[in-house]
Amino acid sequence: QSHQQKGSLSENSKQVTAPALGTEKSTPTLCSLNGVQSPGSGCVCRAGWTGSDCQFLKLPAVDPTQPQGYGRTPNVTSWGASVLAGPNVSTPKGAPLYHLFVTEESGGCGMSAWRTNSQIVHAVASEGTGPYKRVGVAVPLATNPAVHYDHTASLYRMLVLPTGSPGKQRKCTPSPQPSEQPRSAEAPRDALGSDPEHPFWDGDGSNQLYSATSLDGNWTRTVAHFPNCNNPSGAVDSNGTAWLLCHGGTKGYGPGFFLYSAVGGWSAPTSGWVSHGNILRAGDGVPSSLCEDPMLWIDPHTGDFHAFAHCYTTLAFNGTDAANQHCAGHLFASNTSQ
Repeated sequence: QSHQQKGSLSENSKQVTAPALGTEKSTPTLCSLNGVQSPGSGCVCRAGWTGSDCQFLKLPAVDPTQPQGYGRTPNVTSWGASVLAGPNVSTPKGAPLYHLFVTEESGGCGMSAWRTNSQIVHAVASEGTGPYKRVGVAVPLATNPAVHYDHTASLYRMLVLPTGSPGKQRKCTPSPQPSEQPRSAEAPRDALGSDPEHPFWDGDGSNQLYSATSLDGNWTRTVAHFPNCNNPSGAVDSNGTAWLLCHGGTKGYGPGFFLYSAVGGWSAPTSGWVSHGNILRAGDGVPSSLCEDPMLWIDPHTGDFHAFAHCYTTLAFNGTDAANQHCAGHLFASNTSQ
């Protein structure tokens, strides 16, 4: 079995050394923090996880004959979704309603227009797999929504990456994909705010946090003073500490996922945020430069950290070399603050 250390992280089930979260003490953890070690039978995984070390999501096969997800009817370019289940007051038994918050490109545009045309759209479905029905725009001029519930304030929080400027949106043909350029062809950017189309990237978090009393909205901008953060995601633990995970360090878009915490929650001043350093290291054939868009959550049963990220290869898919064909990574660490 794969024996992880407290404060270490697993990327595609391969160990990556990282700093401990708030302590120098290390103790073994097993089963990717997604199960328990059973003597003589290995890991017994919790629902939703599988693999010898509970390192893989247990996902059912998609039925191609059934509508799925979001953005197919009508066909729009969408990406970077965050899903939460909430009460559905319209049903007699109060069955959950699934709320999807997703980046959608306006104007009929594809991915090459993400810097100018991104907007956060709210959609709902009675099943987690969808199909999701579009409700409306939750936050304009933003991308990469990461939604969580903040029990300390009885509010839903949405962390976003602001994009574009009012009046700068492009108009595209209904099917722009054939002329789209890959993301690797984008102009390089060395620091947040270096792109004139992103005047808000070089900020202190004051325009990256939105709050609402309900998943139905309305979402209002909430002034926060966390460190400069690209592609922010976050969570609040049972002690009320806010945790912030960013792609890139202070004013930096480059490799690495940087973790911060604030005992005072999202209202903490700039001086209240403690850096835990870069939790993503290059190695095991998955360079950190090929990982982006981390999504952080805290397991409500154990208090442990988990995160998914877009960790991809530049290899062409051939259908046979499964070990080197992937598009996502799972990171995890024990929450030693609790």
